[in-house]
Amino acid sequence: MKIQRFWLYGLLFICCMTTLVFQPILVKAEEEKSELISKTIQATQDIPYLPDHYRYIDWRQRAVEFNNFLFKTNTADIIFNQEEKNTGRAALGIKTYLDEGMEAPSQALTLIGALLSTEALDLNILNEEEISKLMESLESYYNIENGEGTFLNYQEGNSKEMSFWQQLYPSIVYFMLMDRYSPTVDSDAMLQNIADTWYEVVMDLGGSDGIVDFGYTGYDFKNRIPFDNGKWIEPDAAAGVALLQYYAFEKFGDRKYMKAANLCMEYMDDFDRNPGYELLYLYLPYLSARLNSTGDYHFNTAKYMEFFFTESDYRREYGIFNDDYATGLIGERTQYGGSPASFQSIIGATALVPMLKYDQRYAIEVGRYLLNVTNNLNLFYDEDSSDNANIVPLERVEKDGDARQRHSILSGTYLGLLATMIEPTNVEGILKVDINQNDYYVEEAKERPLYLLFNPHEDQKVVEYEPQTTGCVSLYDVVSHQFLKENIKGKTDIEIKGNEAVMILEIPIEEGENQYSIDRKVEHGVSADVPLAVNILDIPRYGVIDDKYPINIDIQTTDEAAVSNIKLSLDGEPIFQNVNYTKPYELEATKLENGYHLLEVEVTAKGGLKDYSYARVFIQKDDQPYILNNQAIDITKWEYDSERDISLTNEDKDALIQGRIVSQPFAIDFSQVPLLDLEVAAFSGSWSVLLRDVESGHEFYLLKDSTDAGHIISNMNYVLHRLNPGKFNLLGKHEVQLVVLPGENSTVTLKQVQIFNEGIQTIEESKWKTSFRTEKITHWQSRFNALARLNYYKGQAVIRNLNPDGNGGMQTHYFEVDLSKHPRFKIKVDEVDELWSLLVYIEGENRGYYLQYPTDKTGTFSYNISEVLEKALPEGDLDNQVNLQFWVVCNGHYDSTVKVDYLRLDYEKNWFELTAIILLSVLSVTAICVNVNKEN
Repeated sequence: MKIQRFWLYGLLFICCMTTLVFQPILVKAEEEKSELISKTIQATQDIPYLPDHYRYIDWRQRAVEFNNFLFKTNTADIIFNQEEKNTGRAALGIKTYLDEGMEAPSQALTLIGALLSTEALDLNILNEEEISKLMESLESYYNIENGEGTFLNYQEGNSKEMSFWQQLYPSIVYFMLMDRYSPTVDSDAMLQNIADTWYEVVMDLGGSDGIVDFGYTGYDFKNRIPFDNGKWIEPDAAAGVALLQYYAFEKFGDRKYMKAANLCMEYMDDFDRNPGYELLYLYLPYLSARLNSTGDYHFNTAKYMEFFFTESDYRREYGIFNDDYATGLIGERTQYGGSPASFQSIIGATALVPMLKYDQRYAIEVGRYLLNVTNNLNLFYDEDSSDNANIVPLERVEKDGDARQRHSILSGTYLGLLATMIEPTNVEGILKVDINQNDYYVEEAKERPLYLLFNPHEDQKVVEYEPQTTGCVSLYDVVSHQFLKENIKGKTDIEIKGNEAVMILEIPIEEGENQYSIDRKVEHGVSADVPLAVNILDIPRYGVIDDKYPINIDIQTTDEAAVSNIKLSLDGEPIFQNVNYTKPYELEATKLENGYHLLEVEVTAKGGLKDYSYARVFIQKDDQPYILNNQAIDITKWEYDSERDISLTNEDKDALIQGRIVSQPFAIDFSQVPLLDLEVAAFSGSWSVLLRDVESGHEFYLLKDSTDAGHIISNMNYVLHRLNPGKFNLLGKHEVQLVVLPGENSTVTLKQVQIFNEGIQTIEESKWKTSFRTEKITHWQSRFNALARLNYYKGQAVIRNLNPDGNGGMQTHYFEVDLSKHPRFKIKVDEVDELWSLLVYIEGENRGYYLQYPTDKTGTFSYNISEVLEKALPEGDLDNQVNLQFWVVCNGHYDSTVKVDYLRLDYEKNWFELTAIILLSVLSVTAICVNVNKEN
């Protein structure tokens, strides 16, 4: 009995301590109860509610003119006959560019876009025979003759010549097309084959193990393996596959497609960095909101909205424009001062708007975004032109460039999808936006007219609204959850407060209908009813956060969503957790690392519902966090050959550079993650930035023949390796100088030059195990320092050498290690193409130390780190408390691989610890046996 009591009391004590340590005290959180739940996005703070020089452009009329030009006049031989491919019959093709010759291959995307827009515009300019011919022509893009057996963007496609987005997007829009048109003889079979093909890709990329990895350039359908071109990867392909698989589930009802979609979305949910490459990531907010609304899912819509409005972390300076120029458009944000693209910008709007049907909280954000997009799309048109330049948009424009741009028929074919969403109202700046227009695979019987009206003015406006529903109707606002008008016929006036939005759902009312029946119609008609929102307040984008900085948050809930937990994290690491937020948490910057970081607030409510808010911040724990911090006046003090090489302009705010200039020497530590942060005002011609090693005099490119302007941020370690392969080999601490070099007869104007370390929190012992989980390992590739790629494939971590002139390796984060406890690093290597090696780096040292010299052996290996370092370093030079980083290196030719089963870091167990563990185990077994005997 005493033993039993001892174990019961011990168990009770453990439970109590666990509760105290891991669970917050359950007190009521301070949140605002409201029916009006709204979200804000940090990246959109500078987007104006009403654009400067706003004027409404009739995009529907322009889309009609384009489609008439395309299908009626055909003055430029836009549509042409193609050779017989894949189907054994002739097919039609459409040019991609206006100036393109007939020999250029036609894209499936262009043909699908033309058909989608024609249907959306309801033009009736094509007869049944013409439609049938165009639909049959699409079947020729199902590549059979090349042995790949899948739908691609070209008739003679080779999947290895295309990246993920080109492989995927034609199939996605083909699914959209077949939701709008009657099926052909072969269309359903093609759709099912497309869905099955991409389902198998998901399973091949880890789905069969429950974890997927799309960290590749594309997929080789002939050999059924992923491929990496060594230049870029497109992890947002998972978003495109998820959307396609979801469409397939809605069309065919097979749960396997939903399984694949879920795996892909879980992969996307793990990303803290923006995975966008071209346009597939733009569908993440819509798909996340729809899945959360219609199924039992909790995907992070707030994160995906942040991705939509920020620059990509996987494609340099690519994303949405949110400054003064081209606001709301999408493209290269610094190339030639900004180079937005028409196709991506149009697709972005059509991808985002329908998400409001499933998440009403972003009505204001989407409303002002769309107002800016429709205002700035006119940059792609020459309205004064008498030829087709005022009908066919330019492929892209450049703020500071003067290169001749091509007119893109591809972009024009998708304009109808955007144009049919919007129409003007009686109030300038207030658009009537059809939220249903670009939503696919929904039950028509349940779909009711749903429109967004956003008021960008500061004062209240009265808008004339004409219902689409015939007969008696009530107008229900999905945002405020109340009726705006009841039992009306025909036009009516809607009052909208300044800078607010309404989402009007039309509810048909029958004569004598009771309130219960009307409420049921509302319940069945509303898909967007998210009862929780959290917003980080008052922090500008990359705003400076110093010590004791108060983090203000706003929590909005309805009565049904009581808050049960609030958590603040920095770069994924929790810094505060409770249910009570009566006063702002003060961030202790002195315990953090300088540089750019991601602040996240997570709020959990009743039933497990969660919401998130994000802020990109600059942590400044020191008075001077910069390695180099030069404004224009400081740059003029750099070394130069001639006084004409540099001068001040713009009231001494800018430094005009016309020749080579060199900064004063400064110390830098390449064991950290130094970032180069430039503010470039203008340029004429190309220009470069180099890093000069003072000791050797060697110079290495940081930017080469650049034509960028604006705010440029570069990871120095990554670009030094990429632009100087086989040449750059600096490690640890060095004295260096920065060199700015305009091209011949060129100039560049700088506002500021900064270098600072992108501080990364070290990983303490309690988190070692979780850091080496497969999910974490595959995200190490986001540290762009080493010329290698890391993927999870068929149950293994595959390290691929991408260095054309040497070895490539995978590097971990830094771990806090106590050498007196005899740490061991374990690795199991399953396969190796040539050789592999393992090194350990001490933070701040200028070299690494081999744990494993290059070898071709496979198997399980264990290394005593303390012994290796004690032998390598002089006595007295090694502290017990160190931060260690590990490199697994592929010593072989370009594209060679090392396949690893697992990695481990732990401390050796001493005899006392082992004896205690064994004794406790024996006591546990004894106690269980005693209890069993007594019960018997």
